Amino acid sequence: MVRAYAQILSRYSCDYPDFFWAMSEILDQAKEVIMITGWWLTPEFYLRRPPAHYPEWRFDKVLLRKAQQGVRVYILVYKEVRAGSFHMQFVHS
Repeated sequence: MVRAYAQILSRYSCDYPDFFWAMSEILDQAKEVIMITGWWLTPEFYLRRPPAHYPEWRFDKVLLRKAQQGVRVYILVYKEVRAGSFHMQFVHS
């Protein structure tokens, strides 16, 4: 099923604390599905700082909380392949 969303939220952020705080708000609002993709991902980082004040905002705890609320969580982590690396395997074999 493909859905068209009438409202697309966009926010400019040039500072990591602002970005992670905004991401925590967006994840917290998820009602149906969370989709995350990237070449590097660690579950141990905190979306809200300082961690001592916001222990419940560790990334893995947020995703677990949302999954327990019935939100489907999909994560795709991929390996970045350098351009030409496939060709170089055969040239140097």
